[in-house]
Amino acid sequence: MKRRAATLLLPVLVAASCTDESLPPSAQLLVYLTTDAPLPPPPGGALAADEPRPLFDRVRIEITKPGEQGPCATCTREFDLDRELVVQRRASIGIVPRVGERGYVARVRLFTASRVRAGEPTEARTIDVVADLPPIAAVGLTETTIELLVKDVGVPRSKGVAVPGPPREDVAGSFLRGRPRACAGAPRPDEACVPGGAYWMGEEADQSFLDRGLVASGKRLVELAPFYMQVSEVSIGDFRRSNLAEPGDPATGADCPWTLEPRPDEDRRPVGCVTWAKARAYCLARGGDLPTEAQYEYAASGTTGQRYVWGDDDPTCADAVYGHVVLANGNRVDGVCQKTGGASTSGQGARDRLVLSGGLPIVDLAGNMREWARDAWNDDPGGACWRAGLFRDPYCDTPGVGVDPTLRTKKGGSFVEGPVLLRAAQRAPSDRGQLDLGFRCVRSP
Repeated sequence: MKRRAATLLLPVLVAASCTDESLPPSAQLLVYLTTDAPLPPPPGGALAADEPRPLFDRVRIEITKPGEQGPCATCTREFDLDRELVVQRRASIGIVPRVGERGYVARVRLFTASRVRAGEPTEARTIDVVADLPPIAAVGLTETTIELLVKDVGVPRSKGVAVPGPPREDVAGSFLRGRPRACAGAPRPDEACVPGGAYWMGEEADQSFLDRGLVASGKRLVELAPFYMQVSEVSIGDFRRSNLAEPGDPATGADCPWTLEPRPDEDRRPVGCVTWAKARAYCLARGGDLPTEAQYEYAASGTTGQRYVWGDDDPTCADAVYGHVVLANGNRVDGVCQKTGGASTSGQGARDRLVLSGGLPIVDLAGNMREWARDAWNDDPGGACWRAGLFRDPYCDTPGVGVDPTLRTKKGGSFVEGPVLLRAAQRAPSDRGQLDLGFRCVRSP
C-alpha cells in the first residue's frame, strides 16, 4: 500500500519515509527508526496465533535545531508504526540541516495511540528517547539509526544514540525472540500452561474505581516466563485432604461453609477463610506457590492486558459468578444477580475463563472467589516495588516505600461483589482469611 509522504518546511524534515517515494537528491540526513518491541501487522494484515501481542503502534518525532529549547512549529511528525515498516527499513525521516553543523537533536516517542491524554502519550507506557544527530556532508546521503528499546519504557527522555548507518537486522521485533513461550513438559491433570509473554499490567484510575475507594496501580510493562496454573480454585475437599486444616482455624469459623468433617454436598465448592500462610503452605506442598500478582493478572486479563478475561465489555450475570449477596453495614442484602447463594462449583461463569490452545480452560478468574496472591501489599505505584520501567517476573516482597509485609494482596472479584471488582487489575489488601477469599496454585516449569 502506498503511503503519503509527510513534508516539513524548514532546513529540517523534508520527508517521513513511511512511504515508497524517493527522497530528493540533495545532501541530507536520513534517520531510520527501529525497535525491538512487538508491533502490529500492517493495515489489512492479521496477527498469527503464535505471535506476541503488539505493545506499541504509533511514533512521534520532534527535531530541535541548535540553540533552541524545543522543536519548531513544523518540526514534528507522527504516524502509525507497524512491523513491516520497521523490517523493511521504511520507518525513517529525511532531514536537511545546515552542512557540517552540529547540535540537532531528535526526540522520538513510541507509544500506544489509544493511551494519549491531552495530546501527550502516557509516560509510563512510552519509550521516550532523545539522541544527538550527526552533521551531514556537503553532498550525498548521511544515514543514521535511532533504536527504540523496550528496556527504556517508562523512563522520560532516555539518552539514546544515533547509530551510524541503516538499522541492524537483528533488532526489529527481537524483544521476546528466543524467550520460551510454552512450558517444558506436560501439565498435571488439574493444571494448564499459561504461555510466556509480555503485557501491560495495572489500570489507570477511572471514576468507577474512585467511587468505590479502590486502588488503581497504574500501567506498567511486565514480561513473564511460562508457568502452570491450576484450572480451578482449590476446593473444600482438596484443602481438607491436605491435613493443613486444624480446629480453631479461621477456616472453621461460623461464616465458612465447611467443617473438618467431609460433607459431599459442599466439598466441590472452593474453600474460603483460609489464611495466606495456610494457602501458601498448601501450594508449596504441591511443589508450587501462590501466583504472583503479575501472574494472576496476566491470566485474568486474557494474557493481553484487557479489562476482563473475556475482553473489555462489562459483565452480565451469566458471564461470571458475582453479585449473589452483598454485605452492607454487616448485613446481607440481595445481590444484583441472585438473591441468595454463595460460591459455586468451578466453571459456572459462561465467559469467566481463559481458553488456551491445547489445554483445559482456566476458570473463575474474575468472579466466584477472590484469590490470594503471593505479593506483600503495595499501595504506592512509585514505591519500592512498582517504579516505572520494565519488570521481568516481578514479585513484591521488598521492604520499602509503600510496602506493608503484614498485608497480602488479593485479586479479582467474588460472589459477594459487584461487577467493577471483576476487573483483572482489581487488587486489595488483607491480613486474614475471608468468606469470599480462596486461592489456587501455580508452578514453574
